[in-house]
Amino acid sequence: MQVGGRWLGVHLGNRSIVTVGGDPGTGWLAAPGLSALLARVGDPVPVRTAAGPRSAADLVAAHLADALAPHGPPDPGVAVVVTVPGHWRGHRRAALARAAAAAGLGPLTSVGSALAVAASTAPATELPDPALIAVLEVGEDDTSAAVVRIAGRTVDEVAPPAAPLPWGLADAEDALLAQALDRLPGAVVAAAAAELRAACRSALPQLCAEPAATLPWAGEPVPIDRTAWADALRVGARAATGHLRDALHAAGVPVAELTGVLLAGPGARLPLVAEAVAAELGVVPVVPAEPETAAARGAAVVAQAAAEQAPPAPAPEVAAELPGGRSGSARHRRPVPSRAGRRRLAAVPLLVGTLLLGGSGAVPRGGPHPDPVGAVGSGLHVPASTSLPRAHR
Repeated sequence: MQVGGRWLGVHLGNRSIVTVGGDPGTGWLAAPGLSALLARVGDPVPVRTAAGPRSAADLVAAHLADALAPHGPPDPGVAVVVTVPGHWRGHRRAALARAAAAAGLGPLTSVGSALAVAASTAPATELPDPALIAVLEVGEDDTSAAVVRIAGRTVDEVAPPAAPLPWGLADAEDALLAQALDRLPGAVVAAAAAELRAACRSALPQLCAEPAATLPWAGEPVPIDRTAWADALRVGARAATGHLRDALHAAGVPVAELTGVLLAGPGARLPLVAEAVAAELGVVPVVPAEPETAAARGAAVVAQAAAEQAPPAPAPEVAAELPGGRSGSARHRRPVPSRAGRRRLAAVPLLVGTLLLGGSGAVPRGGPHPDPVGAVGSGLHVPASTSLPRAHR
């Protein structure tokens, strides 16, 4: 695997895999049905395929192998970090680790997607220490929410994230597609269903910006009721905001204590989502310049930090450095529940990012927040240190 800088970040999305780092730089691999496979990783019941039954983890590892192929053959000297759904616990991460090893991908590092987003976009040097950040990721098929705490050069989850909400960018497309289907002849739609959906996606920015719009289609603009579409979208956006509020409640973090809100994923480009967050929480969310790649870029940040350290011995789980100057053991161990019964969560390194939290979108913190529940390694290979890349200090 010939990767410039000896590091690579990978994000497992709902329908695609994004890679960041080295040659060819940012890569995209279409992976239809990936979200369904991710939901079944760790399930002992195999998935039926044309080649016979296979585990969901093996099928995800096969997609990973395809995404990594342009970067050359696996190289144990290259630090590869892969994002996984934040609500995954140890058995799912371990299942993917075994499948990746069986596919010959070598040791990989896993990190929750919310932690990766924070690592990509929250510059530690410009935030109060500690800082509390709410992360809302609106994907193609679902929306996930988490609260992360940035302390010094580490970022960790304040509480284990819940399973994602089944609403995303595809639902905004479906609401638009439903109108188009009502206005176009059935024969036309049947002949070019994929093209019609692509036209609906292309029209989303126009619909978000203009009160009245049309859907360009085969030279015959299709009139769209923007008000009806926006009403349907607002229902989902309010549900997503409610999911974020639930995450805040689970973490025991009042809105007044937040330093800011990050909005990432392909659905972050929908202004109505940001408007719903601002209306519900009173916080204007920060949206990265490329919200679709935020998690992959954060994974690359973690990979770069790992590449600058001595490579740890491969193992499914490794203790990570704990916040507050405490450090975990360098030997491999499983997560240990805290007195509160929570699982300790992985801390990852930060790098000065491209956007600042705060400004008009920040809410002053209402006071100090209790220390979160430590940090230890998660399912795949986790670096034992959480130092920043030295070149960026």
